[in-house]
Amino acid sequence: MHLDSDIKGTLFQKISENEYVLEITDGAEISEPIELKIVDCDSDVKLTIQMGYGAKATVIERFECSENLNIHYQYQIIAEAHSYLKVVTIQNLPDNSNLTEVCDVKADKFANVHLLNFQLGGKVVRGNIKQNAMGESSNISIDMLCRVRKKQDFNFNLSNSFHARNGSGKILLKGIALDESSLTINGKIQIDQTGGGTNTHLKQDCLLLSKKAKIKTTPSLNIDTDNVKAGHGASVSNINNESLFYLTSRGLSPDSARKLLITGFVAEVVDKLGGLEEVKDYIITHI
Repeated sequence: MHLDSDIKGTLFQKISENEYVLEITDGAEISEPIELKIVDCDSDVKLTIQMGYGAKATVIERFECSENLNIHYQYQIIAEAHSYLKVVTIQNLPDNSNLTEVCDVKADKFANVHLLNFQLGGKVVRGNIKQNAMGESSNISIDMLCRVRKKQDFNFNLSNSFHARNGSGKILLKGIALDESSLTINGKIQIDQTGGGTNTHLKQDCLLLSKKAKIKTTPSLNIDTDNVKAGHGASVSNINNESLFYLTSRGLSPDSARKLLITGFVAEVVDKLGGLEEVKDYIITHI
């Protein structure tokens, strides 16, 4: 793993052979995205991101491996009070690579942590992403796009847990399954007795684009207090034939029409990249 360049207000340290720490100092406001690259490493990789009080930053993680590897990637985020962090993960490993990704987030009062996770490559991919709103009025959100094809097998557990009052944030998953692939998504929202006033939602939408592909999507809510706003939903559908016919009747080829409809389906996640146009173009090209 390496940082593309030295950025004022950040400290990137190698703790051991495959363990790293990225620290954003108190009050630092990093205007340009911080680029982290996970390069050819057939082993465990650990990263800790420490956001200081009131710090603001966007981190882009890219898996850039030229060989088929087995990677176990574990990262934790510690967001102190009033900090803001957006983490964009782009995973497009070679076809026969295997990945296990484990993420643990702890957000203090008035902290905001937003994970945007794009899973495209690899053969067998497993993920466990858990965010914890530890302080009052903290915001934790997960937006994920999974595209599985050929014989890819992806399985992700996503959870947001609220342990303090007036928390907020959403989980949004968009999944696409083609060929003979398999996609399993388990989403969960937990609101503890101390989490009154929380406002949150879980949504899992998937496109099943092959009779041989498999999708299993399970949303769940566990609420242990009153005075909260929480909801969840899940759907598995195919491309609408009427929409496809309409676009082809206007001169688009079937492939172009299909691509346009898929692009519209994932826009709810992709648009949250904001001004990261290069990342947007990459994702749209590879879905």
